[in-house]
Amino acid sequence: MKSYILVYLIATYFVFPILITSDYWYRIYMGDYTYYTMKYASSNEYWNVIRPNFLVAGSAFLIINLLPFHFIERYLLMTKKIVNFWIRSILFVIYNMLVIVMTGYGGILTFQLSEGNIPVWINIIFWSMSVRLIFKVFSADLKNYISEE
Repeated sequence: MKSYILVYLIATYFVFPILITSDYWYRIYMGDYTYYTMKYASSNEYWNVIRPNFLVAGSAFLIINLLPFHFIERYLLMTKKIVNFWIRSILFVIYNMLVIVMTGYGGILTFQLSEGNIPVWINIIFWSMSVRLIFKVFSADLKNYISEE
């Protein structure tokens, strides 16, 4: 169980902040230190503006997304209803879509990303499956943990 907690913390406070700030990395690389309408003189000042969002966004990701699905997945595995990794991954995608709809941001699923006209719902599926595969690679799969008990 310790490895599962460790992978959740790494995903929450290391991987997730990198992913949500991916558009800022390109700006830093190009030397454009603009955050909304403010332009900063150095990358250090720009970084100090962006960084406080990491803790809040990561904690929200953990509390709203990862922990509730962890308990749902654990229940399904304990009752032996669903044991296939791919079915659980599809349920994770569906759970993410439901969270977006239930929080009132359902309209975001109809938007398209500015780069390449990719619909947002395809992006959500991609990142949800990526998170599941990361957990699988780092042995944070609940199926292994429950079979050991």
